[in-house]
Amino acid sequence: MVMDTVGNKTPGLLSWSATCVVRADGKIGLPSGPKLTSSTGPVGSPVKAWQRTIVLDRRVCVVVVEAQGTDPLPSETDIQRFLGSFKEVR
Repeated sequence: MVMDTVGNKTPGLLSWSATCVVRADGKIGLPSGPKLTSSTGPVGSPVKAWQRTIVLDRRVCVVVVEAQGTDPLPSETDIQRFLGSFKEVR
């Protein structure tokens, strides 16, 4: 597998990241696992993160904004702008 990740954290540990993974055989997901689908939603109770999973032709990308320390999550507008900013370029 090849994995590319980019991310950053604020001093108060608000984390922004994007990770894309591709398998050497070009297939998506685990060989015997369920089919992966694109989705966006909150994570945790109470919500401490938002995650977007993007299933592309030969890779899966996961985009996350997560409050890991004292910083709160940003506004929903900022969260959705960040999650929506990742697009496939052909």
